[in-house]
Amino acid sequence: MVKVIQGRVTAANKDQALREMESRLRKSGHELAGKYSLRPCVVQPWGDTIWWEFTARVRSLAGKGYRPA
Repeated sequence: MVKVIQGRVTAANKDQALREMESRLRKSGHELAGKYSLRPCVVQPWGDTIWWEFTARVRSLAGKGYRPA
C-alpha cells in the first residue's frame, strides 16, 4: 500500500537532504514509492545547517525481510 509521509530533516544541501530523508524512511520501515518533494523551511534556526521539509509517497518494507533496528 502506498501512502504519503511528511517530515523534516537537516542537511547542508538538497542532495544530502535526500539521503537523510531516504535513511529516515528506511529506519521507519518505508521506501520511496513515487514522487517526493524537498524544500527548505522558511524559518532556519541555524546558520550552517538547513532544515528541509519533505513530502514523499512511500510503501512499507514489511514482508520484504525488513527488521527494524
